[in-house]
Order: sequence, then structure tokens, then C-alpha cells
Amino acid sequence: WLCLKYGPHGGGHGHPDKLNFVLYARGQQVATDPGTARYGQPIQRSWYRTTLAHNTLVVDGESQQAATGRLLAFGSAGDVDYVTAEAGDIYDGVQFTRTVALLSEDLVVFLDRVEADRERTFDIAYHQLGRWDDLPDADPWAAADTDGYLHMRDGHARRVDGVTLRGEIADGVATAVTLASNEATTVVTGTGVGDHLEDRVPMVIFRRSAKHADFAWAVSLTGEAADIAWDGELLTVSDNAGGRWRLRIQADGTLTRD
Repeated sequence: WLCLKYGPHGGGHGHPDKLNFVLYARGQQVATDPGTARYGQPIQRSWYRTTLAHNTLVVDGESQQAATGRLLAFGSAGDVDYVTAEAGDIYDGVQFTRTVALLSEDLVVFLDRVEADRERTFDIAYHQLGRWDDLPDADPWAAADTDGYLHMRDGHARRVDGVTLRGEIADGVATAVTLASNEATTVVTGTGVGDHLEDRVPMVIFRRSAKHADFAWAVSLTGEAADIAWDGELLTVSDNAGGRWRLRIQADGTLTRD
């Protein structure tokens, strides 16, 4: 079960997290929302109410501005359930659209498309309970001393064309997060804040500096990497169980299967 947030801003209690999502599987949380701390605590502003603390897009290291997103499409293409939404005016001169497709009970695929009026730094953040396992080689990475980023720990970065990150959540459920190799990307792994400062939650940032970027990525609940490719028009995904999908996202946000 996946919940994607796209609607009106929540007023004084709202967080800057358009197109954030939470993911449940095997009867438990997999991808998590940070929730909130007690109002008045400094970490409420410097972590829980930042965009980086959520599973969505950060631009130039700054949190999103209040905005109203819009649902573009919601439905099924054969046995694939999907949703496409746009974030609204979260940054001046930036458009962010996210398509999420539930390919099977074990595999979720994302296509995040970002357009800007000039070169910007795009960070797609993802937070997953449990721990990372056997991460690929990387260099130490120091986060910026700004809201959100200052609470990251254990940072390591690698410049890659594509990557698979393996993890484990509670009760031994293995996961694999795979980024397609359509563009060179700086992949930063580390931990963020959970229920308190010492409750560390695994997170990853997919970072690119560009005017336009498409991030095609998948979360597998089998621990086996998905084979995912994006050529600008066709999203091709296959799993280790013999499943294969060829998906097109139309201009109106609808998804079709080839």
C-alpha cells in the first residue's frame, strides 16, 4: 500500500512535502514519514518540518514553499495500478511530476521528472526503516550545515550511472532500491532522524545538477534488484521472478503498457 501526498498545503500544521509518499508492505512500514516533534523544540523546524526529511524533491538544498499539487491520473493499466501527480509551485521556475506504479506486491517503480528555468541542484530523498546492507564503495560525505542536512549522519557519496542499495527492515524483510542508469548521479547514503536524534533511519539522496532530470527508480521487497531502464519515452522494468513491464507515461499523466 502506497500513499502519495499531492493536495492543498496543511496551513500552520502543514509540512513542505509535496509528492511525499509512505509505503507499507508485509504488515509494516517500509518507507516512512518523519511525523513531528513537540512544537517549540528546535528540531521541529530543523528536521521534521524540512523537505529533506520526507520522500520527495529538494531543490538547491532549500525546503519547498507552500503549494497545492494536482492529480493528473489515477488508475490501472492491466494489472498495474498507478498514480501521476504534479507538485504545484513548490519552487519558483521548477516543475516536478511523479508517477508511481505498483507492478506487483513485491515491486514499486517511480519516475520523477523535474524541469527548471535554469541549472539547479535536484535532490530526490528517500527514507527507509531498518538498516542498509553491504553498501557499494563510497567516499565520506559531509552534509551542509543547513536545516535538514545538518541532521544527516554516516554520509557517503559515490558518482555512478546507476546503483542498487540493499537493506533490511524489521522481521528480516529484505529490500533493494535501484536507480536506473539513464544519467550520471551522485548517490549519497546516510541516516536521518526517526523518533528522536539517536533513532537513526537509513536514507538516500539521488543528486543531479541540471535544468532537466528524469529519475527512474524502483523499490523491491524481495531483496533482489530490479532491472530498470528509461530512454525518455519508455520505462522498462523486469524482476528476478520473470516479470517484465514496458510502460509509457503519456502527456496527460496516464500510464499505458506496451
